[in-house]
Amino acid sequence: MISSHQFGTITTGAIYGLHAVIKSKGGRPEDVFARIGLSGDPDCGVQPVLPLASFTATLEAAASEVGSSTFGLDFGRAFDIRRLGGIGEVFHCDQTVGAALEKFCRYLPTAQDNSRAVCAVSGDLARVSYEIEDPTVHERVQDANFTLALKHDVLKWLLGPRFSASWVEFRHQPDGDAADYRHHFGCPVRFGAGGNALVFPARWLETPIATADPRACHQVVARLADDLATRTARIDFTGGIEAWITEAMCRAAPIELEHVAADLGMSARTLQRRLDQCGVSFADLRNTVRRRLAVVMLTETAMPVTLIALHLGYSETSAFTRAFKAMTGRAPLAFRNEAGAGAG
Repeated sequence: MISSHQFGTITTGAIYGLHAVIKSKGGRPEDVFARIGLSGDPDCGVQPVLPLASFTATLEAAASEVGSSTFGLDFGRAFDIRRLGGIGEVFHCDQTVGAALEKFCRYLPTAQDNSRAVCAVSGDLARVSYEIEDPTVHERVQDANFTLALKHDVLKWLLGPRFSASWVEFRHQPDGDAADYRHHFGCPVRFGAGGNALVFPARWLETPIATADPRACHQVVARLADDLATRTARIDFTGGIEAWITEAMCRAAPIELEHVAADLGMSARTLQRRLDQCGVSFADLRNTVRRRLAVVMLTETAMPVTLIALHLGYSETSAFTRAFKAMTGRAPLAFRNEAGAGAG
């Protein structure tokens, strides 16, 4: 039997406000979202979920666009956790901080699957950890920044100015910006750790939440439990492969069948058999992604055709021009001009 990998997904609410944050930092949000094939203002999107790989790649693209290696920290601080659904609402209606954190960790899959969050107490310290468990997701630095900054901001909001974390742990290494991390969290930051975690005095877990509403919390938890038991908002296998291709393009990685097969823990032959069962080839999926991204980049951004070709993995602009013309019947610049988009 062919192995069935379940690609990670995240609620579309996770990118709410990202457009504005990129713009506030002098970036071009349309260029960022075009790289993953999203058009218009994604805050108004109707998709219930995004591939997790696409979300993490978007954060990395945003960091590159605005020239900030700690962009995820700023986005986490600006993000309204209620946009994640019930796991965010519990911080407004549960009895205590510890009870809300426990529910956030338990029901995380309702907003983001193939990921794990744990709140554990050892002695007088509490440790809230977070990891993506989907091996096809490579871009993780800004996602870790975003998630820990969001948790830290929520705790500061609930506990007030007296709250201070004991330290923060990141799996990644700093990019010459360690001082920025320490300034953001106001405590020591340990890089190259075994995981991503926020560590703080356990006594804070017993702090009552001022806006506690037992009845509302009961309703939220009932909805979360139902969502967890019946969750169907997923992407299919070919959609997951397309998300992998999109992310690979964002990090300028090779886009070959054997590479995605290795991430999925299967042989290239097995992956090809799985795609055959879906009635599609890897080359077909790669062309589909290239066409979708090219159309969005040409119609909604002013990115030069040479940069679009490079992003899509073509070694030369002429190769991209020939491929795009074969797919659409028009050369890239002609397509852009007909669409009335930015200058080529």
